[in-house]
Amino acid sequence: MPRNNKRATLLRLSSRLPLFFFFFFFLVSHFHQSEARPPFACNPGNGLTRGLRFCLANLPIHVRVRDLIGRLSLQEKIRLLVNNAAAVPRLGIGGYEWWSEALHGVSNAGPGTRFGGAFPGATSFPQVITTAASFNASLWEEIGRVVSDEARAMYNGGMAGLTYWSPNVNIFRDPRWGRGQETPGEDPVLAGRYAASYVRGLQGDGPGNRLKVAACCKHYTAYDLDNWNGVDRYHFNAKVSKQDLEDTYDVPFKACVVEGKVASVMCSYNQVNGVPSCADPNLLKNTIRGQWRLNGYIVSDCDSVGVLYDSQHYTTTPEGAAAATIRAGLDLDCGPFLAVHTEGAVRQGKLAVADVDAALANTITVQMRLGMFDGEPWAQPYGHLGPRDVCTPAHQQLALEAARQGIVLLQNRHGSLPLSTSRHRTVAVIGPNSDVTQTMIGNYAGTWPVVIHPMNGSIYEAWIITNFSLPNLQVWLAGTRVLCKGSGCMHGPSTSPDAPTWPALQIRCSVLQRLRLAGLTLLCSSSVLTNRSRPSPGTGEVYYYRVTSRSSCPGSQRPPRDPPWWSSCPEGPST
Repeated sequence: MPRNNKRATLLRLSSRLPLFFFFFFFLVSHFHQSEARPPFACNPGNGLTRGLRFCLANLPIHVRVRDLIGRLSLQEKIRLLVNNAAAVPRLGIGGYEWWSEALHGVSNAGPGTRFGGAFPGATSFPQVITTAASFNASLWEEIGRVVSDEARAMYNGGMAGLTYWSPNVNIFRDPRWGRGQETPGEDPVLAGRYAASYVRGLQGDGPGNRLKVAACCKHYTAYDLDNWNGVDRYHFNAKVSKQDLEDTYDVPFKACVVEGKVASVMCSYNQVNGVPSCADPNLLKNTIRGQWRLNGYIVSDCDSVGVLYDSQHYTTTPEGAAAATIRAGLDLDCGPFLAVHTEGAVRQGKLAVADVDAALANTITVQMRLGMFDGEPWAQPYGHLGPRDVCTPAHQQLALEAARQGIVLLQNRHGSLPLSTSRHRTVAVIGPNSDVTQTMIGNYAGTWPVVIHPMNGSIYEAWIITNFSLPNLQVWLAGTRVLCKGSGCMHGPSTSPDAPTWPALQIRCSVLQRLRLAGLTLLCSSSVLTNRSRPSPGTGEVYYYRVTSRSSCPGSQRPPRDPPWWSSCPEGPST
């Protein structure tokens, strides 16, 4: 076979490689469908609970909630105030883990979700900072719908919960904030539209107030710092004017509650104008529940209640911290603090039992809207979803489309893209990101059975060149256009977040200059030119090659702000 035809055959086979893995995953899932079904509350076969009013799905939810709370002792109530809510065996209620994550796919970051058996993985979409750049609200909602399909399927299989603490809609005001990749970016209006759209997709459009899954907008509010100049997120006091709070930080959360009808909001670690977010009645009771009319529960970021006592010293006693947060409007503690100190707060008169009941009413109402007290999950509207509905070819195609729409081409000097299949027969991939997996998937990701990194997504013949010299480069890479991949990680010297000197920048200033001297034409990815990390997990790397090699058009919207070190190196003839 002629060499060119052989290369074309390799290209065609490699482009079909992802579909092979999709069908393999599909077959593996099929053979695990007979696993035992998990237990559930209000089992019609349980004679002890069959006639209890909170199990009667035909009654109004508020009647059922009041009946259930009235049957609980104070100790049982308190054990339900934390994320790993305890079982109440005498009422046929099992334990429940509230903490699950789904920022860009069902994640294993929270203890409420696990992978294995019939569910070895879930569809992983691009990070939110990428899909937000598409400016496509219908895409965001469709991603939410797919994620909730897979979440419900895993719940039916006993591998996940139904309460997902996503999305993250904090304002990305400083590009040095590492968690900015989770957010829609710096624009409050865009973040609000994203929040409402993604939440609608997650929660579904079931009859009445019924929920497919319960979403949660986090972290409220003025929270965009983890560790800077000796100040960490546990000690940070955000000094924010009323106007900035109203015009900037509150905008996405208001849209999430008012337009998206989200079932939950998470309060943050930090203080706002001297008051911890999770202990501020003006933020929780007056704004979220009062002005915006939240129909759901308010949860703390994990260990936030303990932080405001142990680290911020906002109260003098732990019982005071428990009382302050619940009275302020907190309903659920991600962490053990309320389970340990709430009873003491009640005994000391700092907190009324009615306050505990009000918090429980908000959480149990959401559980009932999810159908968790309606008997067999398989007899409910989403009970048909199972392993065959996870990681389907259609879901993977949507992930690929999301990556396509989120990619932004900043420059294309001299018409270098797309590459010509006739003129550019060889592409060299250079840099530590060429074969990364976890970095490209991003944080808060789930488990994916096959990860396609840039190397096997784009390269079919390659050399590994180390300790290169200029003469060697001229021989090995003669006539080659070079695709440069820089590192997206900060490691080694010069890693100050105030004045970052990343390996990608070092590549551009040194290695690339030597490649130019070799007479090579350079095609540098945006991670080298702009140092912007925009992971496109799973199928995203396959699409990256298609953008550079074919006539596919990336999205046209500009991503968030250019980093200040954009022009740190002299410009050359690169694109």
